Amino acid sequence: MKKLLLILLCLPIIYLVSCSKSGITPQDTTIYGCMDSLALNYDSLANTNDSSCCFILGCTDSSSFNYNFLACYDDSSCVENVYVNEYVDLSLPENSGLITAGNAIFVNGGIKGIIIYHGVGNDYRVYDRICSYEPSLSCSFIDSVSSAVAYCGCCSSAFLLSNNGVAVNAPALLPLKQYNWSLDNNILRIYNIE
Repeated sequence: MKKLLLILLCLPIIYLVSCSKSGITPQDTTIYGCMDSLALNYDSLANTNDSSCCFILGCTDSSSFNYNFLACYDDSSCVENVYVNEYVDLSLPENSGLITAGNAIFVNGGIKGIIIYHGVGNDYRVYDRICSYEPSLSCSFIDSVSSAVAYCGCCSSAFLLSNNGVAVNAPALLPLKQYNWSLDNNILRIYNIE
């Protein structure tokens, strides 16, 4: 029992001697990290803040349409671009909704379908139906349009079709994915790659 007590009393001395031989004292041990307990990357072992605290989840892949430059942690919401090269005959009865400026129709293509919005004159705006907020959810797409405002049926997000698909209602912050278009007579070509 005396030997065990002697060993336990000597352990702190042995530790201090070993630290002083290596040139490290307990006070010199610096652990850098995020010290804000509200941050996503909070490090409970850190004793020196390194300004790396992260508070925003989002898509961190810059090649994705919903890339969020403010995000510092990827939330697996990135949606990859798909090849789009669709032709829509505006003279067909199913596309007659586009005759009047301010109207929109849904057609196939893109990630979750395509929205064609008829602006003033021969100005069209073409968007993917996928919502920019949590696009990985199966319900995350535009399901209705009213007065040039597109609504997601999965969340309360709304987007202004006449103004580049910008988000006008939270929780979405990013605009809708937009596609290129060209008009030749009554044929509207929708594409993202030449």
